[in-house]
Amino acid sequence: MRNFTLSQSKFFRLISLVLLLFITSQTRAQFYTQHFIAPAPWQYFSKANEVVIATDSPSTVNITLKRSDGTVEANLTAKKGEPAIYRFKAFAATLPLNPLNKVLNGAGLIIESTLPTSVNVRNIASDDYKDNENADANIKGNAALTSFGNAGVGIRFRVGYYRDGSLGNFGSFGEQRPIYSIMATVSNTSIKINDKVVTTLNAGQSYLFKADMGTLVESSNPAVMNTSAAIDMPGGCGDGASNQIPPESVLGTEYFLERGTGNDTAEQTTVVATKDNTTLTVEGYNANGTLASSKTVTLTQAGKFYTFVNGVPGVSFTASHISADKKVAVYSGTAQNCEVDISTIAPVSECGGSNFIETAKFRNYRGATLDYFGYILLRSATEPVTVNGKDITTIAGVGARYQIGSTGWYLINFNSKQIGGPDVLSIASKAKLTVSIVQQEGGFSMAGFFSSFAAQPEDPTMAYVSGGGCNNNTATLTTPSNFAPYQWYFNGVAITDANSDSYIATKTGSYSVASTLACGIQAQSKPVSVTLCTDLGVKNTVDFATPCVGSNVLFTVELSNLGVNNATGVSVNDLLPTGYSFVSSIQTVGSYDSGTGVWSIGDVNGGVKHTLKITAKVNASGIYTNKAWLPTTTADSNLHNNEASVLTTPNPLPTASITGTLTACFTTTLTAVTNATSPAYVWYKNNVVISGQTSSTLVVNSDGDYKVKVTNSLTGCETTSAASTVKVSDTDKPVKPVLADVTGQCSVTVTAPTTTDNCAGTITGKTANPLTYNTQGTYTITWDFNDGNGNTETATQKVIVKDTQKPVQPVLADVTGECSATATAPTTTDNCTGTITGTTSDPLTYNAQGTYTITWDFNDGNGNTETATQKVIVKDTQKPVQPVLADVTGECSATATAPTTTDNCAGTITGTTSDPLTYNAQGTYTITWSFNDGNGNTETATQKVIVKDTQKPVQPVLADVTGECSATATAPTTTDNCAGTITGTTSDPLTYNAQGTYTITWSFNDGNGNTETATQKVIVK
Repeated sequence: MRNFTLSQSKFFRLISLVLLLFITSQTRAQFYTQHFIAPAPWQYFSKANEVVIATDSPSTVNITLKRSDGTVEANLTAKKGEPAIYRFKAFAATLPLNPLNKVLNGAGLIIESTLPTSVNVRNIASDDYKDNENADANIKGNAALTSFGNAGVGIRFRVGYYRDGSLGNFGSFGEQRPIYSIMATVSNTSIKINDKVVTTLNAGQSYLFKADMGTLVESSNPAVMNTSAAIDMPGGCGDGASNQIPPESVLGTEYFLERGTGNDTAEQTTVVATKDNTTLTVEGYNANGTLASSKTVTLTQAGKFYTFVNGVPGVSFTASHISADKKVAVYSGTAQNCEVDISTIAPVSECGGSNFIETAKFRNYRGATLDYFGYILLRSATEPVTVNGKDITTIAGVGARYQIGSTGWYLINFNSKQIGGPDVLSIASKAKLTVSIVQQEGGFSMAGFFSSFAAQPEDPTMAYVSGGGCNNNTATLTTPSNFAPYQWYFNGVAITDANSDSYIATKTGSYSVASTLACGIQAQSKPVSVTLCTDLGVKNTVDFATPCVGSNVLFTVELSNLGVNNATGVSVNDLLPTGYSFVSSIQTVGSYDSGTGVWSIGDVNGGVKHTLKITAKVNASGIYTNKAWLPTTTADSNLHNNEASVLTTPNPLPTASITGTLTACFTTTLTAVTNATSPAYVWYKNNVVISGQTSSTLVVNSDGDYKVKVTNSLTGCETTSAASTVKVSDTDKPVKPVLADVTGQCSVTVTAPTTTDNCAGTITGKTANPLTYNTQGTYTITWDFNDGNGNTETATQKVIVKDTQKPVQPVLADVTGECSATATAPTTTDNCTGTITGTTSDPLTYNAQGTYTITWDFNDGNGNTETATQKVIVKDTQKPVQPVLADVTGECSATATAPTTTDNCAGTITGTTSDPLTYNAQGTYTITWSFNDGNGNTETATQKVIVKDTQKPVQPVLADVTGECSATATAPTTTDNCAGTITGTTSDPLTYNAQGTYTITWSFNDGNGNTETATQKVIVK
């Protein structure tokens, strides 16, 4: 009993240790040391794409970023808080879209690291065309893809997109539809779409295609897939979109998502069933977590789907809850208005989610920061969630978490501005988190879903078991014990009664195991490839070894599984050499690509044979050895029968042509020309054999298309010449001549024209119409040309009597006059009409001074009019008569009156002057008179004005001045005709004191040169 207790204790300690290690690994469930990423429609390798690689390791992690063909793109480093950010180098304008339905090398990405990392690939084209580095035809921004790591690797995928049907027609790029891509992680991987093998991929090779929503895609070895759109237009915008497609093995039955800020076309989700009769319930929740709607539907078949509008229609940041009774895939659109990206939603479960996520901020093509919103989904009402070390619910503006209905799941919403817009975003919690971060600014959207699918058990370990003459006849697969119940899967399908911790694989293929995890659910591991020994053999035959050039041969390629075990991912290469041109092919299984020569077969069970028949045309030159072979990467225990070649020796075709006169009158001889040494001839008329005509010449006396078939009797190769059209009957009309118009100015006379005939030679035309025309106009003559053999041709000829010459333009002399002028109608001459008198609407007589123009029209009556102008000049050039003007005189003043004169046109003209007319001062003055006739002619004349005072002042009679003792005289006055009163002046004394009689002589001067004197006695007595 003690021993039992001890053993039990040891057992439980072991189990506890395993559980602890397993649970610890789940805290970093989104981080992996290897990521495989299938291509997008656009090429990843331009500046319009960047990769953000984060880690939860505090120590430096070395990272190798490779193209999927192994070419190293960059060596990077990262550590916690310092993610690696790498921008590719080329210009998108130089990198066209990846082609569809073609095997591509190196189009995907492989990221390997020394410690686990997470990977986010971003299309940041941002509609940036400033420097012509981007082009819509090659990449349309924006989009983001978050790698699922190991969870993304699988063998069965249900493809889908967030909405079905056309995605719109952007510009000249045609109708858009979702594009899916698959990339192999192992060589010799057959790709099957809707149960048909379409191609075979080696490790790192990819294949892009379009398919209906819900299509099942299977790979014979582990692969990864993407869903995407080159351009999606949900309402007028145009955006790229891309995300990974999870394999069926990691899908779940319960999902949550939150609506962004897009319209109801962009904000849709499509749920795809993986099993028949899947019952699905979709619940819509308000922004406060209360239930708004619920709908249950049944998807009757795997691949059927249901599409709904996210959350509450038209309301941002509302949520949807999806629950199903069987696994489903969920594809969701998240948008800003009509700028959309797609997210593939991870299911929620006790084993899903991450305790830590990290990424870098979103940037546009120029490196500018872009805002985003995010939500955190967790199953805890209280467990703290930190952003860059700070409890997010304590950050201003970030609301408290709220429960989505009664589901037990909680949401925390935030945006970049609320959390300070950090360069690096680190979110952590002891609770498992599902984090979605959606860039929504700048006219584009990127959706990053940072979480993990349910944790997966460890990959099964494998040990090959020898037998049957080979080392890998079977394989023993094991998984850790004590995680029952178990379920083993082969190529994604559950194996009946395979429920232990080990399984013996007896078939080649992909195996995985589902076991019970520490978190309490059963999850499926990543698939591992089992390759058992087999013997594949190739045969190649042709139906005719010595074909004629230009004929078809049929190659038959047989692929046989000569062993017991099945083979997977089987393909045969048969690329026709240059000596053949592909015509068609038919195969019993799979598909043949004539461009690459790959016959993709897929699975081949032991003892089974498959056949490919290729019809090919034999070319005139080239290589004629056709080889079919298994790729060197094929797992095969016997390499000696892996290729087969067949050679043909083509015989050249004889030449065949016809010489001779093909157009003759009544008979001709045709001759066959060939290089055949032993030719045989068969002649054809109108594709019917001419009986009995087997020589190299043929006399022809009837019309038809003649050919000759030449057969080389030694090789049997034959060539038929091109048809020669022979015409010997005279059914041809004479050549219809193109007759030039016959023209004349005043009259026309026509000469009969001629033409030619194939048999009659030159023929002169005949007509019943007149040959001479004298009247202006256009006439038609109909000519008949008869070859005498019953063939008549007609042609018409125009006769045009058209006076196109204007009358002679006369040079007309000016008509002049002093006071008036009258013009007389002039004449000119015309080639047809003769003398023509001009007409005018202008006046003929002009009485006013000036220069006038008369426009004369000369019309010949035939529609030709010439014009000429004539000047009429009325110009008065004579001045008025210059008058002789009499002087105007006055004693004290003088006033002149305006004089007149006469003019030849104006008549009497009164003079004008700027000089004064009245003069009051003594003197002689001259007035200059101007006489203007109003026509620009002016005459001048001068007139003198003389003011001359000739009268002396009045001589006064002066009274004596008397006095007793003395006497004093006072100056006397007098009057003047001009000066008025004048006081006399004297040189004599005025006072006298002595007794006596004195005489004073007084002078009176009028100031105008006239002086009078008078005497006055002074008597003192």
